[in-house]
Amino acid sequence: MKKQYGRQLDETIDLAMRLYQLPSIVKEGQEGFEHVNECDYFKKADGTYLRGYLIFSTTLIIEKGVERELTFSKEIYLTENGTLQKYYSYAEWPYCEKCKKAHSYVHREVAKDQTLTENELEKIEEFITNSLSLIK
Repeated sequence: MKKQYGRQLDETIDLAMRLYQLPSIVKEGQEGFEHVNECDYFKKADGTYLRGYLIFSTTLIIEKGVERELTFSKEIYLTENGTLQKYYSYAEWPYCEKCKKAHSYVHREVAKDQTLTENELEKIEEFITNSLSLIK
């Protein structure tokens, strides 16, 4: 793992790598529903899926209505190599006639600027530290 965030956060990330299960990161598709299985995932250069755990997110609601909701989010994932990667996602929750619920359809892309603010790094460290204290 490449050390890059400062000793304390790097050590916290090392612990988190042992704690979190890292699922494949969805690039586009509907997430988390048993009757929906068509998703496009981010892939690494070797063709395997990129895996990560969402550890920070900020969301802006663009539209909220009875038939759908539309949001924009900035998300930071802890990836399987121990680095933090920033994404932008657009999600829509259209109403599903099949199960009579709204489901999340997401389009996620890697942010061109991967710079993290001090505030974001503090929130990430706080999130991981709180997660670790829950399992003690």
